[in-house]
Amino acid sequence: MRLSSAIPVLMLLLMPAFAEPRAVDPSATDPSAAAADRNDARWAELEAQARITDGDYDGAVQAEQQANADRHNADRHELMARPSPR
Repeated sequence: MRLSSAIPVLMLLLMPAFAEPRAVDPSATDPSAAAADRNDARWAELEAQARITDGDYDGAVQAEQQANADRHNADRHELMARPSPR
């Protein structure tokens, strides 16, 4: 394939990457989802502490990773629930 014909193909493939993200309707998100994820993160942190006390360090690492994932999900839900600045 020649370079002159490859450039338009590459541009077409990259177009979705340059598209503006669509606005998220705040009413479409569940505000209690963030609170539930924060609660799950707290429980996972308590689980990690309990596993450290028991000497189960691998389990503690897994529980802490779960807590981080739950916090990440809560942050994502909160960001989706914010109104767009437009």
